[in-house]
Formats: sequence, structure tokens, C-alpha cells
Amino acid sequence: MTATLQFRPLYGAESNDPFCFLLKIGSVTVLLDCGWNEQFDLQLLQPLLQAAPDVDLVLLSHPDTRHVGALPYLVAKGGLKAPVYAAAPVSKLGMMFMYDHHASRNEVSDFSLFGLEDIDKAFTNTVKPVKHHQPVNLVLQGTALRIVGYPAGHMLGGTVWVLEAGSEVVVYGVDTNHNKERHLNGGQLSNVPSRPALLITDCSRVHIKAMNRATREKALKDAILGVLRRQGSVLLPVDSAGRMLELLLTLEKMWATTEPRLPYPLALLSHVGGSTIDYARNMIEWMSDEVQREFNVSNTNPLQTQHFKNTIRLCHCPADVSRLCGPGPKVVLATGISLEAGLARQMLLQWGADPRNAVLFTQPPRGGTLAADLLSPRPPGPLSLSLLVGRRVPLQGAELEAFEAARLLAEAAAAAAAAGEEEAAAAAAVLPMRESSGVLSQLKRSNTGAVEQVLPEQHAAFDAFGSDSAMAEEGVLMDGFAPPAGAMYAMFPDEQELLQQEWDAYGAVVDTSGLRMTDEALEAGAAAAEEEDQDVEDVPTKVVHEQASLSFAATAQLLEGYSGASDARSLRTIVANLAPRALVLIGGGMIETMEMANACKRELPPQQTRVYTPATGETVTLPLAPSYAVAISSTLLHGLSKHALTSGNITYDVAWLDGELSARPSSTASAGDASAAGSSSTTAAPAAGGEPAFILLPPGTAAAAQDALQQQQHSGGGSLQGAGSLSAAAAAAANGEHFEAAAATDAVEGASAAAAAAGGGGEAMDVDGSAAPDDAAAAAAVAAAAAAVGDHGGIFIGDVKLSEVKQALAAVGVPSEFRPGGRLVVGGSLVVRRDGPEGQLLMEGPLCEDYFKVRDVVYSQYNVC
Repeated sequence: MTATLQFRPLYGAESNDPFCFLLKIGSVTVLLDCGWNEQFDLQLLQPLLQAAPDVDLVLLSHPDTRHVGALPYLVAKGGLKAPVYAAAPVSKLGMMFMYDHHASRNEVSDFSLFGLEDIDKAFTNTVKPVKHHQPVNLVLQGTALRIVGYPAGHMLGGTVWVLEAGSEVVVYGVDTNHNKERHLNGGQLSNVPSRPALLITDCSRVHIKAMNRATREKALKDAILGVLRRQGSVLLPVDSAGRMLELLLTLEKMWATTEPRLPYPLALLSHVGGSTIDYARNMIEWMSDEVQREFNVSNTNPLQTQHFKNTIRLCHCPADVSRLCGPGPKVVLATGISLEAGLARQMLLQWGADPRNAVLFTQPPRGGTLAADLLSPRPPGPLSLSLLVGRRVPLQGAELEAFEAARLLAEAAAAAAAAGEEEAAAAAAVLPMRESSGVLSQLKRSNTGAVEQVLPEQHAAFDAFGSDSAMAEEGVLMDGFAPPAGAMYAMFPDEQELLQQEWDAYGAVVDTSGLRMTDEALEAGAAAAEEEDQDVEDVPTKVVHEQASLSFAATAQLLEGYSGASDARSLRTIVANLAPRALVLIGGGMIETMEMANACKRELPPQQTRVYTPATGETVTLPLAPSYAVAISSTLLHGLSKHALTSGNITYDVAWLDGELSARPSSTASAGDASAAGSSSTTAAPAAGGEPAFILLPPGTAAAAQDALQQQQHSGGGSLQGAGSLSAAAAAAANGEHFEAAAATDAVEGASAAAAAAGGGGEAMDVDGSAAPDDAAAAAAVAAAAAAVGDHGGIFIGDVKLSEVKQALAAVGVPSEFRPGGRLVVGGSLVVRRDGPEGQLLMEGPLCEDYFKVRDVVYSQYNVC
């Protein structure tokens, strides 16, 4: 039973900083993302470093630096020991992000915050990959927790996390995108369980405008071709392994479909571009339905087509761009989206002064970066920039000699340490000689050199002779002689017999199979020789910094529609449909956050949803209504009228529950059949830990059951008088026979869901201990009780789309068509449309035969309980 939920942003609350939040569910502390900025500011991590030792669970939502950047440092130096869960692509692509950052930083500085080994350890050994919709059950700090991930639609593997603790649900969905893209399906934030206790989402994209794919791709094509046709080159700063994939596929498709064929080179400049594409090629199951369908039908992988390989030129440094693309106009996607570091910054220094060139941004940059400065309003004319540029140069002269001397000293120290370890290992390998008390006792060499047998009666004297000396430990019988340290026992040669040699008329037969080189060996040898030729001697270097002046005359432009995020209006619609009891908005600037919060407060009833906008370091405490585990009597459970319901991959039953809530006895008892015999003897037993405190009985039986229990308690555990006057259900409740707690089954889960829907508010458990009541008798008893309660009416369970109604009408031969305004017109006289705050389906038209026929079709799309 969870009393409170606590949410505290460590950073990233009211700004465009990376995301890092603490969620406390009872006694369990969950870390939601652990991002870092591209400057790798250690001061930013101080709140996270203080909280890391107390974290019980880490959930990662996306693979970019904004969400996972601090993970290598946390694992290596931050004391993080908690399990880390993420979708499989987040683990692989997150590693690519950090590899690229490490290479970019190491080129221009002595970067030592984390190394490649730390990245491997964090993402390969620490992160536990899961699939979307895969439930993971955990027990942390004595609390049962269930986590499930849903697609976010922003990046490959991006995840909306749903955390369930008892009856409470928390949804963490940031950077979500409901729009379908080339390589990703739309996000499923709208498909998570409705009415969660807490929904955490961001408002950093509040100013994004909704734009369809054709419009945004036309704008991108026009912007690129306009620059290329004036003999300029286009620089597209991109991330390392996230949104870059969508942009790369879009441009490759543009090059493939444009007629006449575009003659301009298209290049990807990245330290890890080849590895990123290789990883993405193997993640077809995480991509859009369209990509999977093409792969299943024609075995076509969009990242592995011949046109893709011929069009995209993979480069690892600016020199590769000049070598592979030539001197003319070209389009280059370069990593380093903020231009603070990376290959995009190096290309900017080369191309920024030419007014024919352009820098096109597809994502809004973070404030305070060079990219934000280029996009900020400025007067006409070139923009004067003074940039600190770092580069590595080889050591020379005295610096090289000092480096070599230090290296030799370090190697000598390492060799000495290794030698000491070997000597210690050899000494430890010297084992004492075994003693035997058998007929062949120990042997010793006498003063004359003859080998004599040490008899058992002489053995004790030998032990006393050398009990305190090293020679006794080593089994040495000659006084004054001790084996040198590290010496091994004598070893004797074991010569093998020569193999039989086969001879013929020309001499010994030679097996030529071992002398011939196969094609695979030749190829491997050629590849090794090529790698050897390409190897460059590891020359010691140092980093030098210099101030570079750049007169930026190129065009800088931000293209809308490629951020991969939902617009504000769509996000508010999704939030309204989920109807969370509490909504926390984070991740935007102060203006964006207040705009989103005010809009949500206007559109969401205050009695339904509370809206919070916490500042960094501020804790939001959400008091929750108390919840209790409720047991269901066997009689009531077996008499239910269940209806099957399928949600996703889960099938369960729902049913109406009519009953009376009664306090459960503090002790269980076992007895015979009270209803048959009219009386029974009960034996008090201590209640099992964790059993429900309440029980749900058939209507009209709770009072009788309580009276029987009180009478039993007053009688001191003797005969239960008057039990024959109880109904079967009351008798079962009075004796503890049928109320031994057991694991919940699918049927009981359905009963629990219906209990919650009917306002029961709690967690249902099956208490069917031994023999269940007769189904017919139970059903009759419950039916009689239900008749007294009355009819519940009908509840329509499910979310039916108008397109599904149209298909169902077509299946029964009823024509229909869509009209503007989201209306489905049937037969020219009937209209089916969505209306109301909850999006109910409404039918309008005359009461005729077609009306009732269409109504039955609509009803058939729901589960009616």
C-alpha cells in the first residue's frame, strides 16, 4: 500500500538542460534518465552524484546524450550500483553516442572524465535490455514493482515507461511523437493505462507546429537544392545515432526519386557512422510497420539497399569529405548538433565564410550554444565569431624526450610489478610434499646416498625434527639445506613416440593440404596486410589551443518538422484522454512551461487533474488515497458472469461484482462443511502475513457472517451454534476453510478489474483454498442476490475507431464513407461521429431499419458488460 509519490527534478525541470529526475514510490527510489550536456559540465552532475548511492532502479528513455550522457561516469566514478533498464536499441545506440562524444572531445582536449572502457562497461554490462510491451516484475526495498515500456516514437528504441506499484500507475513519457515517420511508428503514449496517478511529460516542444511529411520534406528539398544550384554546399549538424537516421533515410529517398538524378555528393561525417548504420540495420523489428513489411515481403532493408550504399559516403574526418566528395557542391551530415565540439564544428570553420554555403538545422539548438548564436536575429552582413579551437600536434624536442623517459620508467615499473607477481605466484605454486601412512611410507636419502624408507613409527620423530622449520614445510630431510624461493619440484621428460611416417617410391609422403592456402585465408591475409599498411605509428601528441576568427557569411536556417516530437495541441489532447490524477510538466523554458501549464489547467477539470511545474531541486509530494487488498469469497467468485476482454497481448475477464465488504477475521480456521452439518468446530490459527484485511461477500450475507464469527469468538473456539441459519456463502465466510490466500488467476484479475471499475477501489485476490462451492449452487445464490440489487445497465469497454466501424459495416454489406469533420456517413441518412470530452461515438439519423442494423454493428465492436 503506497502512501505517497514524490517527484524531484535533479536538473532539467524549467530549462532545456538534460533530463534527470528522481521518483520515489514508497521506499523505492527510481532514477528517470541521467543525461548530460555536450560540455560535460561536472558541476551539473553534483545533485545526481549525491543521490546516486540511494537509487534502487534506473530507467532510460532515449539513447541520446540528453537522456543517457552521464551513465558512463555514474557507473565508473559515481557509485551507481542500481540495475539499469532500457530498450535494446537505447543500449546500442547510446554507446554510439558516447563513443562519438569521446572521440570528438579527445581530438581537441585531454578528456579524462570517462574512457572507452567505461562506456563499454556502462552499456554492455550494466544496462539490461528489454523489449517494448515486455513486463518486468521487480521487488525493490520490499515493494513489488512492475515496469512496462511503450514506444515513444522519437528515436529508435525510445520508450515511455509505465511503473505499477499495487493499484497505482506512474507514466514517464518525455520526447514523445505520435506521428508516423519513415523508420518509426508513432508513439504510444495514448495507449498507456488511463487515469494514472501521475503523468510526467515535457513541454520543450510547445512551439512546434504540426506538419505532415510531404510539407516538411518539400521544405527540406527546396532549401537544399536552392543552395546546391548556386554552387554552395550544405552542412547539416546532426546527432550521432538518433534523429540522424530519419534525416539520412529522407535524403537518400530524395536522391533516389528526384528526376533528373541529382549529381551532388551526399556524405555522413561521423566517428561512428558505419557502426551506427550497422547496428540500425539489425533493428528492423523496432522500426515502422512499413519497413518491416518491405523486409518481410521483399527482404529489403532501407539501410542496406545498393542505392543507399552507393549514395551515402561514410567519412570519418574532414579530409575524407574532400577526398570522397570532390571540390564541388555537396551535402554533408556532420555530428555535433550544438556546434560546441565535434566534426560539424570543424566543417563550420571551413565553410562558414563562404556566402554560397548554408547551415541547416533540423532541431532547435539549446540556448547558449554556438548553434543558437547562428540562428539568433542579427543585423545584415557577416557575423564575426571568435572561436577557441583545439587540435593535437606531435611532441617534439625536449617534450618528446621527457615523454619517452617517463614512458620507459612506467614500463620498467610495470615490468617489475609483473615480475614480483610472477615470483609470488610461483612460490604459491610450490606445494608441500604429500605424506602417506600406507605401506610405502615417506622416502629419505641417507648419508650414504641410499634411499631408505621412513617407517610409520619413525614418522613422528621426523615431524618433531622439523616442525618449526621451513625444511619441514618443504619436505627437506637434510639439515642446512633450503630450496631457493620460487623453485619448482623436479620435472621429468615425457617423450612421445615418433609418429609412423608414410613412404612411397619418391620418399616421405607430404600432406599438401596444410600447405595450400584457401580463398578465405588469402582474403584474411590481404585484409590483415591492408590494415597493417594503414596502421600509423602511435606518435605522442599534445593539445594546443588557439583563438580563431571566423567571419560567418553563410546562411543559417532552422527547418521545422524534423524534431520528432508531438506539437503542443496534440500533446494536450493525449493528456486529456489519459486524464491523470496529477500532471507534472518539465523540460521547457519558463515561458513554454507556463504556457503549457495554463493551457492544461483550462482544458482539464481541476477536480480531475492537478498540474505541477516543479523547479530544479523542488520536491512534489502527491498524497494518494489509501488502497487495500480485498479478498473475494469463493461463492461470489464462481458465480460471476464473466466477459472476455482483450487488450494488446493480454486477455482477461471482466464482470460485475455485487457484494458486501466485511472485515476479515484476524485468524484463519479450518472446519468441516458448516452448511451441511449445521455446526462445526473451528481451531484458531494465526493469520498469514500479508493476507487481505477485508473480504467481499455476496449481498445480504455479511451481517450473518459477522454474527457467526462473533459467536465463535465468544464461545472460545468451540462449536459454532446456529450456523445452519446462515446461507452457504455466510457459512463459508464464518469458517476459515475457503479463505486461504492464493495466487491470483486470470479470472480473478478480471474480477479485480471489474471491482475497480465498479468503484471497489482495491486489489482483488483469489481466496479459493480447498474445495470450491458447487458452481450451480453458487451461481443461483449470487443470481438471487443480484436480482435484489437490480440491473446495472451496460458498460461499453474498449476504444473503437471510426475506421474499424467502417470495416465492420463493409463486412455486413452496408456502404459508408468518410466526410469532412470526422463523420462517417452510412447510407446517406445516418451519421456516426465522435463527440464529447471523452470522444464517445454518437449516431444520428431517423429511427429506421438501417439505424438499428448500424447500431448493432457499432455495439459489436465493444465488449459490453
